[in-house]
Amino acid sequence: MQLARESKHRRFISLILNKWGELYLQWRKWDAALTAFIESHETARKIGVQENIAAALYGMAQVAAAQGNIAQARQQGQESWAVFASIGHIKAAEVKQWLEELPLIMNALGEYLH
Repeated sequence: MQLARESKHRRFISLILNKWGELYLQWRKWDAALTAFIESHETARKIGVQENIAAALYGMAQVAAAQGNIAQARQQGQESWAVFASIGHIKAAEVKQWLEELPLIMNALGEYLH
Protein backbone atom coordinates (compact mmCIF):
# COMPACT_ATOMS: atom_id res chain seq x y z
CA MET A 1 0.00 0.00 0.00
CA GLN A 2 2.82 2.35 0.82
CA LEU A 3 4.26 2.01 -2.69
CA ALA A 4 0.85 2.52 -4.28
CA ARG A 5 0.28 5.66 -2.21
CA GLU A 6 3.78 7.00 -2.88
CA SER A 7 3.35 6.50 -6.62
CA LYS A 8 -0.22 7.86 -6.41
CA HIS A 9 -1.49 4.85 -8.35
CA ARG A 10 -5.15 5.23 -7.42
CA ARG A 11 -6.30 2.08 -9.22
CA PHE A 12 -4.02 -0.09 -7.06
CA ILE A 13 -4.85 1.89 -3.93
CA SER A 14 -8.52 1.17 -4.51
CA LEU A 15 -7.84 -2.50 -5.28
CA ILE A 16 -5.73 -2.96 -2.15
CA LEU A 17 -8.34 -1.24 0.02
CA ASN A 18 -11.01 -3.60 -1.33
CA LYS A 19 -8.83 -6.58 -0.44
CA TRP A 20 -8.23 -5.19 3.05
CA GLY A 21 -11.96 -4.65 3.43
CA GLU A 22 -12.59 -8.29 2.49
CA LEU A 23 -10.12 -9.41 5.16
CA TYR A 24 -11.75 -7.17 7.76
CA LEU A 25 -15.12 -8.69 6.81
CA GLN A 26 -13.76 -12.17 7.48
CA TRP A 27 -12.44 -11.00 10.83
CA ARG A 28 -15.80 -9.29 11.62
CA LYS A 29 -14.10 -5.93 12.04
CA TRP A 30 -17.03 -3.99 10.60
CA ASP A 31 -15.75 -0.46 11.19
CA ALA A 32 -12.36 -1.19 9.65
CA ALA A 33 -14.00 -2.94 6.70
CA LEU A 34 -16.36 -0.04 6.10
CA THR A 35 -13.53 2.49 6.29
CA ALA A 36 -11.51 0.54 3.71
CA PHE A 37 -14.48 0.12 1.35
CA ILE A 38 -15.49 3.79 1.59
CA GLU A 39 -11.98 4.97 0.76
CA SER A 40 -11.75 2.44 -2.07
CA HIS A 41 -15.10 3.61 -3.46
CA GLU A 42 -14.11 7.29 -3.31
CA THR A 43 -10.75 6.59 -4.94
CA ALA A 44 -12.22 4.41 -7.69
CA ARG A 45 -14.94 6.96 -8.48
CA LYS A 46 -12.35 9.68 -9.03
CA ILE A 47 -10.73 7.65 -11.80
CA GLY A 48 -13.78 5.76 -13.02
CA VAL A 49 -12.64 2.20 -12.36
CA GLN A 50 -16.01 0.46 -12.50
CA GLU A 51 -14.80 -2.91 -11.20
CA ASN A 52 -13.37 -1.35 -8.05
CA ILE A 53 -16.47 0.82 -7.57
CA ALA A 54 -18.69 -2.26 -7.73
CA ALA A 55 -16.43 -4.25 -5.39
CA ALA A 56 -16.43 -1.44 -2.83
CA LEU A 57 -20.22 -1.14 -3.01
CA TYR A 58 -20.56 -4.90 -2.50
CA GLY A 59 -18.28 -4.71 0.52
CA MET A 60 -20.23 -1.81 1.99
CA ALA A 61 -23.44 -3.79 1.43
CA GLN A 62 -22.02 -6.75 3.33
CA VAL A 63 -21.03 -4.50 6.22
CA ALA A 64 -24.51 -2.96 6.28
CA ALA A 65 -26.05 -6.44 6.36
CA ALA A 66 -23.74 -7.52 9.16
CA GLN A 67 -24.81 -4.45 11.14
CA GLY A 68 -28.49 -5.22 10.56
CA ASN A 69 -29.24 -2.45 8.05
CA ILE A 70 -31.08 -4.43 5.38
CA ALA A 71 -32.34 -1.40 3.41
CA GLN A 72 -28.84 -0.01 2.99
CA ALA A 73 -27.44 -3.47 2.29
CA ARG A 74 -30.01 -4.05 -0.43
CA GLN A 75 -29.45 -0.62 -2.02
CA GLN A 76 -25.67 -0.92 -2.12
CA GLY A 77 -25.89 -4.52 -3.25
CA GLN A 78 -28.19 -3.57 -6.11
CA GLU A 79 -25.86 -0.72 -7.12
CA SER A 80 -22.92 -3.13 -7.06
CA TRP A 81 -24.79 -5.71 -9.13
CA ALA A 82 -25.80 -3.07 -11.70
CA VAL A 83 -22.20 -1.95 -12.19
CA PHE A 84 -20.82 -5.49 -12.36
CA ALA A 85 -23.57 -6.50 -14.80
CA SER A 86 -22.99 -3.42 -16.98
CA ILE A 87 -19.33 -4.37 -17.49
CA GLY A 88 -20.04 -8.08 -17.88
CA HIS A 89 -18.07 -8.99 -14.77
CA ILE A 90 -18.27 -12.54 -13.46
CA LYS A 91 -18.89 -11.23 -9.93
CA ALA A 92 -22.36 -9.99 -11.01
CA ALA A 93 -23.70 -13.51 -10.47
CA GLU A 94 -22.28 -13.67 -6.93
CA VAL A 95 -23.81 -10.33 -5.99
CA LYS A 96 -27.17 -11.29 -7.50
CA GLN A 97 -27.19 -14.52 -5.48
CA TRP A 98 -26.19 -12.61 -2.33
CA LEU A 99 -29.10 -10.22 -2.88
CA GLU A 100 -31.50 -13.14 -3.31
CA GLU A 101 -30.21 -14.68 -0.07
CA LEU A 102 -30.18 -11.39 1.86
CA PRO A 103 -33.41 -12.13 3.79
CA LEU A 104 -31.93 -15.48 4.88
CA ILE A 105 -28.68 -13.77 5.86
CA MET A 106 -30.60 -11.26 7.95
CA ASN A 107 -32.63 -14.01 9.66
CA ALA A 108 -29.46 -15.92 10.50
CA LEU A 109 -27.83 -12.74 11.81
CA GLY A 110 -30.84 -12.08 14.01
CA GLU A 111 -30.62 -15.55 15.50
CA TYR A 112 -26.85 -15.17 15.98
CA LEU A 113 -27.24 -11.89 17.85
CA HIS A 114 -29.97 -13.19 20.18
